[in-house]
Amino acid sequence: MADYQTGIDIRRDQSGNLIIPALLLDSAGAVVTSGDTTVYILEIQSDGTFKALDFSDNTFKSTALTTATKAATHQTTDNATKNTGVWTVVLDTDEQAAFTEEYHYIAYFENSGASPTMSPRWFQWGGVEGEATTVAELTAAHGDGSWETAEIDGWAFNLGTNPVTITLNDGDGSPVNGQFMVVRNADETAVAFIDITDVDGQCEIQLDDGTYKVRFGGYYACIAGGVGAYKFSNPYTLTVSGTTTATFTCTEVSLSTGGLSFAMMVGLLELFILNTFDEKLQNRFSRTLLKQLINIGHQELGQKLKWRREDCALAITADTYAYDVSLASREWEVVSWYDDSGEKYTLLQPLTLEQWREHYHDNDTPSTPTRYCRYGDQIYLWPVPDDSDDTCTITGIMDVSDLTEDEETPEYPPHLHTLIVDLAISYTYRIVGLPKDAAMTEELADRDIAREAHDPTIQRTSGRMLPPNV
Repeated sequence: MADYQTGIDIRRDQSGNLIIPALLLDSAGAVVTSGDTTVYILEIQSDGTFKALDFSDNTFKSTALTTATKAATHQTTDNATKNTGVWTVVLDTDEQAAFTEEYHYIAYFENSGASPTMSPRWFQWGGVEGEATTVAELTAAHGDGSWETAEIDGWAFNLGTNPVTITLNDGDGSPVNGQFMVVRNADETAVAFIDITDVDGQCEIQLDDGTYKVRFGGYYACIAGGVGAYKFSNPYTLTVSGTTTATFTCTEVSLSTGGLSFAMMVGLLELFILNTFDEKLQNRFSRTLLKQLINIGHQELGQKLKWRREDCALAITADTYAYDVSLASREWEVVSWYDDSGEKYTLLQPLTLEQWREHYHDNDTPSTPTRYCRYGDQIYLWPVPDDSDDTCTITGIMDVSDLTEDEETPEYPPHLHTLIVDLAISYTYRIVGLPKDAAMTEELADRDIAREAHDPTIQRTSGRMLPPNV
């Protein structure tokens, strides 16, 4: 028997012919290889009724047909020694003239020896996409163009009509080679071409007339051919009209004085992954994940350096030990107490929750606090405060803001930017299941961070300060 099948395998060939196959079986399940097989083509209307293709004039009709069917042919293989049971009918371009995009069609194969005798194939007419098509059809659907397909550096594109030469230099006229280039349409919703600048800083491509956006660098080639790092004014605007030449300029930056941009750090992380892991492991790292890993390293460096701080002053109420702290901080660096009557600051010493409970149960007499316990987003004071005029101030280590733009640079001094990549690399090791390598990489980064944390310049820049009169 034959099942009612949908036609995802119904496609046009390079000549534009529509080839429809069907497997025919008899009542015993054996392939049908003989007899006459004819094919009806039905078009489903919006109300569910059918029109049938009249092969005499290639139109769909609900009235009587002059030529209602077309003969199908049984196909064999292995030098005609193997029967397949597959029958095909071929509709040429004239016979397809009445087909309408988005309409549904049923091809009925009828053979008296098959079970059932009629086997349907259902498909939807989709125009030119997804099929082998002719230049004329592509031009009619999408406009003039050279519809030749080219493969460049592993990327395949349909070539446009116009030769376009794009040159990238460093502003002094020197070519910048090895830079990844992506050309998109004006709205940057579709990729038109991808290439890499050669030793002359050039990409020779083909595009149709129009306006395009061009981006260089990004996450593929942050260090151009090993000769330096560059800052781009992405996106550049490219206008193509006939044979076109365009020159775009970037700026060479010093890694020691200018630091690394977000795109450069993501690019360095990707280069590490490509040079360290096999292809199977590389596939775990999407562009989005690479960005997230760099931002994790960015945040970790900020926490380890105690780079950004914020104070939260609590209004104290006498005889109350628990207070909510509106400070989104992973670490409280300093908790200080200001005694208004004595005009004196005191640093409070931390306790665990268990230690605080022991102190509180041993002595719940109100006095000036000397200890505290952090419990989630609350602080427990001991002794219980005895004066509503005093103030408790918490200094927390805050997260820095995530990097989002390609050209954005971290707020840390430039020589620290590579540490962000190092910390991100430690997380890549964790993702691929190499915890020892992760720990070793983080330990090496921590050594550099420890030296920086004691540097007076870093301390001043980060706003590190002690409460007065301590």
